[in-house]
Amino acid sequence: MAVEGDHLAVEPVQRPQPEVAVLGQLGEAEVALEGALEQGPDRPGLEEDVRARSRCSSDRRSDSTCSDLIQRSSSTGGILPDGPSGGLASVLGVGAIELRGVVKSFGPIRAVDGLDLDVPEGICLGLLGPNGAGKSTTMRLLTGQAIADAGELRVLGHELPRQSKEARALMGVVPQLDNLDIDVTVEDNLAVYARLYRVRDVGAAVDKALDIARLRDRRRDAVEKLSGGMRRRLLLARGLVHEPRLVLLDEPTVGLDPQIRTELWTLIGALKARGTTILMSTHYIEEAERLADEVAVMHEGKVISRGSPSELIATHAGRQTAEVYAPPQRLAELRAEAEAAGLRVRAAGPAIAIVGSERAENGTVPADAVVRAATLEDVFVLLTGEEAE
Repeated sequence: MAVEGDHLAVEPVQRPQPEVAVLGQLGEAEVALEGALEQGPDRPGLEEDVRARSRCSSDRRSDSTCSDLIQRSSSTGGILPDGPSGGLASVLGVGAIELRGVVKSFGPIRAVDGLDLDVPEGICLGLLGPNGAGKSTTMRLLTGQAIADAGELRVLGHELPRQSKEARALMGVVPQLDNLDIDVTVEDNLAVYARLYRVRDVGAAVDKALDIARLRDRRRDAVEKLSGGMRRRLLLARGLVHEPRLVLLDEPTVGLDPQIRTELWTLIGALKARGTTILMSTHYIEEAERLADEVAVMHEGKVISRGSPSELIATHAGRQTAEVYAPPQRLAELRAEAEAAGLRVRAAGPAIAIVGSERAENGTVPADAVVRAATLEDVFVLLTGEEAE
């Protein structure tokens, strides 16, 4: 990551010389602006930005000299414009994300297959699908890490990939994998990104992000000393440090235990309440039900159904589902009878689930069946054929 000569201290901090030297080398060692900037079509501009910051760090130039140097690099193709607002994205009525006929293949595998997707500003849309459905590839297309083979992409009014630099300045990304810089402190991780995004008051932005992550008392700790839950909260706060209009959450709670997952849900819920537009990929049913205003079910690179959770349930699953537990042979017989009666049946672990059981005629659903309200899990399994998590 690039750092400037003040080694990213939010408040004046006296550091030992070896530590200052390590911080000063970060600009040449690693640049990871959500992983997207390094591989995007604006790579030459990014490299010039990083060289400017590296020269500031290695030469220990004054803040004013570094500021001038970095500003000149930005005006001649640096990676980010000054500030996260303005441009076409400020025009009222522009959707946050607009995808038309997007295709992306990796060799013989078509990960995204004619995807159409609209995300209005101010909502949380959940991309719900099994592994391999194309969710993460869609995120990579939106951040510039991958270039579509065909189709049209616009983010906050900016056409991708031609205007990807402007679009990335307006969005925050929370990646699926933890890519925090473990060699510096919590606050330094946030300050790096605040400076890359040209935040005017870095100190205030870092303080606000620390409050979001509930890590103010750990600000000077090394990242490697944080628990798994704290690191995920820091990842989320890092994506919000520049107050983006659009946030991309790629499997934000994958691999986390239930307690940490609930903590992340609370933070995402607060972000949603502030009116920030969120696109969240997930394969957790409960996560989509709790957080998303609308859910787009993805399968084999396409959106196959979309609506609010309640709309999807009403459309595809009805009101009730009857779960029947019995030996395998008996379950096979009951399934055949229910399907012959026009009912939809899915596997449910050691049971079968007769979906829309309120439409069943007398005798189709056994008396010992467990009847419950239909859920988004029923919809997910029926539409994708995959077991839910």
